Amino acid sequence: MEKCREITAVLIGNPNTGKTSLLNSLTGMSLHVGNWPGKTVEKKEGRICFQGKKIKIIDLPGTYSIAPYSEEEKISHIYLMTQKPDVVIQTIDVNALERNLLMTMELLALGKHLILAFNFNKEAKRRGIQVNIPKLSAELQLPIIRIEAHTGENIDALLEEVVRYSDQKKEEGLEEKIPDYILNLKKQNQAYLYDDELTHARAIKLIQTKVAPYYKATRSNQKTDRIDAFVLNKYTAFPLFFLVMFLIFKTTFTVSTPLIEMVDGFFTLLGKGITHLGLPSVLSSFLIEGIIGGLGSVISFAPLIFILFFFIALLEDSGYLGRSVILMDRIFHRFGISGRSFIPMILGFGCNVPAIMATRTIKAQRERLIAIFTNSFMSCGARLPVYLLFAGIFFPKNPGAVVMLLYATGVVIAFVVSSILAKLLKGHEEETMIMELPPYRLPTANNVLRNAWFHTKGFLRKAGTIIFGSVLIIWVLASLPWGVEYGSENSLIGAFGKTIAPYFKPLGFGHWTFAVALIFGVVAKEVIIGTLGTLYGVGSEALALVLPHHLSPLGAISFLFFVLLYLPCLATIAVIKKETNSLKSTVLQLLATFSLAWVISFLIYNIGSKLGF
Repeated sequence: MEKCREITAVLIGNPNTGKTSLLNSLTGMSLHVGNWPGKTVEKKEGRICFQGKKIKIIDLPGTYSIAPYSEEEKISHIYLMTQKPDVVIQTIDVNALERNLLMTMELLALGKHLILAFNFNKEAKRRGIQVNIPKLSAELQLPIIRIEAHTGENIDALLEEVVRYSDQKKEEGLEEKIPDYILNLKKQNQAYLYDDELTHARAIKLIQTKVAPYYKATRSNQKTDRIDAFVLNKYTAFPLFFLVMFLIFKTTFTVSTPLIEMVDGFFTLLGKGITHLGLPSVLSSFLIEGIIGGLGSVISFAPLIFILFFFIALLEDSGYLGRSVILMDRIFHRFGISGRSFIPMILGFGCNVPAIMATRTIKAQRERLIAIFTNSFMSCGARLPVYLLFAGIFFPKNPGAVVMLLYATGVVIAFVVSSILAKLLKGHEEETMIMELPPYRLPTANNVLRNAWFHTKGFLRKAGTIIFGSVLIIWVLASLPWGVEYGSENSLIGAFGKTIAPYFKPLGFGHWTFAVALIFGVVAKEVIIGTLGTLYGVGSEALALVLPHHLSPLGAISFLFFVLLYLPCLATIAVIKKETNSLKSTVLQLLATFSLAWVISFLIYNIGSKLGF
């Protein structure tokens, strides 16, 4: 076995410079995602072996500066000030070289061993941008490697430079060294908050002086300007945005339905096979009603999760997602918040946990609290299987429209609640929305598929841990006391369900199984399907035959709106508590969302009943 000496390499760079793509190309499937110690900002790292060296790659948050202002900048600043990685790799967008090099100046001022990874070179060539890499490298006294992060082109050359640089540092005993031109710049500046800080204006002038002879741009990005003239046009922008959102949900449902049925059919056949094995009744019940009926009904929705995040990755990689943030800023200001809150909102469609973590980028405390409190109204990916199951059963002709209605309602309610909170919460600070718009780029299959699989893998991991544990508890409660019919009213879980079911009867879903499903849904929203599948001992396909006996179409709509608005999952509740640092605020949020869900479902069912639905 090859013995590896570990090298620590840190990735850093401005947003939209391809840092995530480079991280994926370097680490592949070995990427580990966690949180920075004591923080909720996501931490990514991976390990690879290259030329007999084990390289640990740590990804610092994408920021425009390492000055400690935002939470991401604080993490980068603290790490770089307290740790001594062997190599720092900075991703550079060649199309915006001068702006990117501002961070380079900051890193050099700290004396870091820096390698510049120049990205988007082919795009720069199409735009008429010419860079003399050898001369610029000599001028900056830094190694520069051309790469194409999204395709993995020239990644080996980058890794070779990492190994060479690290070996040179070890052999020659090189300490952190600051180039002469940075030292001279620091001597010119007298008013520093930190010894490593650079005066912004002087740094820009220095960059322009050093870069200008070796960087020439003959034409602007006309393609992006032409597309933006339509995409951001005041007459076409919003219709296009809503059309794109509708097509994503419609296509997701249409494509995923046969795949879901295929996976569910596999578990059904598996259950029939177990029946013929002649296993003890308890074991057979556990495998069929518990594992296959509960866990299998959740896993069958993995194709749906993959397809949804496939489309989200397409929007992000193409550059359209960032423009939707700018587009929504105008609307958000009318509700007392800025378009910066739209980023956590979009992330909330995937998962509320990282979405609430992302509110750390909002500097205004009042606006950040509003974003945290309202994010649970965003329909996370865990709710989507519930929506699709009930919409497909009760509204087979227009399931996509029902799902779109739920998503749109969540957004509208988030706006209304944001407006109310903006008036109630003290504080008048407003944050101007400033965001760089990347040029339009053709998404690559590798990045899009990797992104979709990353989220699908997280969904399956949750199915194998949290959901499995919940299903196991439900099966035990549905089987006890021994001798009762599985999942009947006489079981422990049946008695529990009948106790709380009357509180949901005015909402149109008074059967005890729905009450139990909602309670266990607080663990994770996917558990709602698993609970119903476990209680009825069937997969998601067979639920289509069972549920209409206990629920009307109007009751189904009421149930779906309740699922949309009621308590978030336990992981989200924990993050809300951590981010607000207030148990009182967390409890108030839970009471408010549950009360709002009850009132709206009550109105939907009772008004609908009087109208004859």
